[in-house]
Amino acid sequence: MKNTDPEAEKIKQLKARIADLERALDRKQIQVDYHDELLRVLEENGVTIPKKDSPTKPAADSSDSSKEL
Repeated sequence: MKNTDPEAEKIKQLKARIADLERALDRKQIQVDYHDELLRVLEENGVTIPKKDSPTKPAADSSDSSKEL
């Protein structure tokens, strides 16, 4: 049975997780770059795409606005 240092094993797992996240981030950045370029080309050719609100902006809760006091 192999005796491994728990801290060394944890560091190895964390490094693997970081590498996975970096690859996922790279894929997402490629998608963002592609979509930005697509929008630029469309706009150059007279196609207008309405922009949505930022996804980080909290959405208004419509259930509260419909309540009357």
